[in-house]
Amino acid sequence: MSQHRFASLLDGHPVLVFAGYDRPLRELFVNVYCGGEDGGEETLYSSIHDPGRNWADPWTVIARLAELHIAAPPSLLEPLADDQREEAGNKLAFHYFERPPEFSFI
Repeated sequence: MSQHRFASLLDGHPVLVFAGYDRPLRELFVNVYCGGEDGGEETLYSSIHDPGRNWADPWTVIARLAELHIAAPPSLLEPLADDQREEAGNKLAFHYFERPPEFSFI
């Protein structure tokens, strides 16, 4: 499993987002947490509970975050697609915004 982490905002509150490629499921995922430094105390969203979407498409991750009004760093999309193509595992990457996040599309 690959994992890409970044901090963003949801309604002005900090959230942590974990996204990546899950090799056993052969699909991408995204989870959003609030509270806590290591992944959060509360899960706000998990793609595993949203099976009606095409999690084989990296744009689905970006689109779902946009629907949730969570900005994603521009550096996220290409590595997600690379991880999927390479069936990456045991990978951890951190992404950052050049400026504080605002709701916007990449």
